[in-house]
Amino acid sequence: MPLVDVTNYKMMKKINQNIFLLPLACLFALLACEQTTPEFGDTYSKVEGINGAFKLTQVIQTDERTASFDNTLDISGFFLRSTPPELNFSSADRSFTLAPGDSPNFLGESGSWKFDDEEFPTQLILTSNGQDLTLELNRTIREIDNTLEFNFRRACFGKAALTYTYIFTRQ
Repeated sequence: MPLVDVTNYKMMKKINQNIFLLPLACLFALLACEQTTPEFGDTYSKVEGINGAFKLTQVIQTDERTASFDNTLDISGFFLRSTPPELNFSSADRSFTLAPGDSPNFLGESGSWKFDDEEFPTQLILTSNGQDLTLELNRTIREIDNTLEFNFRRACFGKAALTYTYIFTRQ
């Protein structure tokens, strides 16, 4: 009787080769599949989405130096008064105008605008009198959206102190 059964050895060698080749064949099969991106509905231009007139409807002040739950204050009454501000954006020439009404104005009355990224904007940059003002968008603005929401941050000694959340409603 031989020490090694040649029949079993050949069969085990063949099984080991097949075990190695099976995952490799599966990997090639997966790579050969065509990957498709699912459609989630219509795409909307963010540039066209900001086009139009927006009236200020709410302003919320957040104290960034307080970690408590009561660090926000609705200060809309201070900004809205009898004539609320109205922002107008033109997507054609990338210009904006602000009719401040009887509210404080630190956005500038007119100038140009741009997004940090036109497909996935997170910031709205207003340029007025050679000065850039960067506003953080709270949400993407599309043609179907009724509100334009952004944050304006004030810093003290280089650290965020107050954040003003402006909510404008499309007219």
